Amino acid sequence: MSRKVNSMMPTIASLRRMGRAIPKTGTIVFGLLLILAVIALGLLAIWQGGRALAAQRRVSRASSIVQAADSVLIGLENIETGQRGYLITGDLSYLEPYHRGSVSIDQRIQRLGKLLPATAKNANLIADIRTLAAEKIAEIDQTIRVRSKQGFNAAANVVRTNVGKQFMDLLRAELSSISTRYNRVAIYEHVLAQRRMRMMKIMISGFGLVLLLTLAGMYWRFVHDVRRNTETTDRLTHNANNDPLTDLPNRALFMNWLTYGLAQAERINGKSAVLFLDLDGFKPVNDRLGHSAGDRVLCEVAQRFKQIARTGDMIARIGGDEFAVFIPAASNESDPAELAHRLIESMRQPIVADGSVVYVGVSIGAAMYPRNGKTPELLLAAADQAMYRAKREGGRKLAFHNSALTDQITRETRLRGGLQKAMQAREFVFHYQPLLDAQTLKPVAVEALLRWRHPDLGLLVPAEFLPVAERTGFMRKLGPVLMQNAGEQMAAWRRQGIKLRLAVNLSPFQCSDQNLISVVESVLISSGLEPQSLDLEITESGLLQNDAQQILRNIRQMGVGVTLDDFGGGSGGLACLRRLMINRVKIDRQFIAGLPQSQPDIDLLAGLTDLTHRLGIQVTAGGVETRDQDIVVRRLGCDLVQGNLYASPGSADDCINLLHRWKAA
Repeated sequence: MSRKVNSMMPTIASLRRMGRAIPKTGTIVFGLLLILAVIALGLLAIWQGGRALAAQRRVSRASSIVQAADSVLIGLENIETGQRGYLITGDLSYLEPYHRGSVSIDQRIQRLGKLLPATAKNANLIADIRTLAAEKIAEIDQTIRVRSKQGFNAAANVVRTNVGKQFMDLLRAELSSISTRYNRVAIYEHVLAQRRMRMMKIMISGFGLVLLLTLAGMYWRFVHDVRRNTETTDRLTHNANNDPLTDLPNRALFMNWLTYGLAQAERINGKSAVLFLDLDGFKPVNDRLGHSAGDRVLCEVAQRFKQIARTGDMIARIGGDEFAVFIPAASNESDPAELAHRLIESMRQPIVADGSVVYVGVSIGAAMYPRNGKTPELLLAAADQAMYRAKREGGRKLAFHNSALTDQITRETRLRGGLQKAMQAREFVFHYQPLLDAQTLKPVAVEALLRWRHPDLGLLVPAEFLPVAERTGFMRKLGPVLMQNAGEQMAAWRRQGIKLRLAVNLSPFQCSDQNLISVVESVLISSGLEPQSLDLEITESGLLQNDAQQILRNIRQMGVGVTLDDFGGGSGGLACLRRLMINRVKIDRQFIAGLPQSQPDIDLLAGLTDLTHRLGIQVTAGGVETRDQDIVVRRLGCDLVQGNLYASPGSADDCINLLHRWKAA
């Protein structure tokens, strides 16, 4: 404003020089006019400010409408995801989003209706959305009821015959239309608000030419803002479709690719493939080096994968350390297999993160369209299942989905769902097998071997169900109960005059459980066993668990024995002998099976026996099946023997009858 006042001064001075004296009244009028002009400019600026604030409120309202529309769609998609998870696995935990979300969907639609302008068209639109949502929830409810009563195949038939997908497509179209329209409104109103705020500032800063120049500048600025907002919109769209860490497409964009690609393949009767990738050994990187180093590892992995992927292959990061690749044209399994092996090979070179050398691998599951699934969700789930099989087989390899894998996943799901019921119904039982003194062949201990008497699958050994119990965390509840039951059985035998040591196997999970010490103390107190009468058998993998060595040292200090089971079959057994107070080792049965024909096995058994005896540790030969094996292990100096040659595992009654017969003999 001062620049404008100064620009007026030469005009007044020139009038005076021309002899035209400005009268006092004229001066007052001029001043009043100037004041009125300033006031008018101020009022105009206030008016523009009010319009800018109104535009900001419209931006906020439009953003709220977009969020409400997205909230409805996300809620329905969460319910639909829970439905798919329950249909595939039968796991009731997948229904949690359904039970929680089906109640709130109507509330979200009601909130959207309140935010939209009160017009007849919007009222009809909200009514249509509410109807479509109700139809979709009813369809989901029907498939869940069919799944719970008739099983997966019947529910899948319901899904194929129902029009739930049409409802979701219509809902997506309606809600996307609302989101798009009000996103545009928000962008427009945002630009308009910025423009009006600048106009207000310009009006306050001067008159006349400055104002005209400023308006011209505003016009240029408006064009620039439109361009900048267009770039911002493009950037937001990119961020919505791409992973912010690796810049790879995210899961949403990958599923869009997959949907379009499978539709194309269906039209031309072609074949496609999906690879599901999960990194091996990535979790220790985060635990040891921190998440920043883990992020750098993921970025390097993404770069390697992008370099390996071929033209036309679509690779995405779908979450955590999981990636996926869509191969639109795959004539047979050799195409995805070739790419998968190249991806596996790309991870054999180490990665440097924060000055540390990191080795990570990748396990890959592959699924073929249309053989393993005809929808994006089914195809990706099939590849995911195949990836887990690759993990179970050691990792860093490729596995294709097949019917046997589906049966295995179904069996595991069935076992996982029956664990809690089995513990309550006392379906977990022990079979007992004696351990004999190698010189006298007198029983000195009894090993408790866990079995699951499944009502449908029969008698299951630990290898069939313990991995499932460990993955679900059920061993935290099951382990103490089983150890307590074994202790009670030994106490009952002692009352019958049978005083032997009790050997109980621990899973690797239990070795790192901080509650193990208190569980052992509770078993000793409740059963009345002396610490020397209890022996815990552990594997080398259990010793490698976090805190396992310190926990086992504390147990040894109590007087409880510790046996290293399957000694020689792992990679860390010799080092563990030096660090831990272990009473006994049980030689891995693979070294016993080759006796007496295999001279290398005889020499190795002799060396292991001599080594452990020098450390003051007893040796147990397990898995003795023949008389010749018995002669060799006893001649080589093993302290204890165990196997079907002497006594097979049996129920508690069978075992006590056998022990009584031996005692009488």
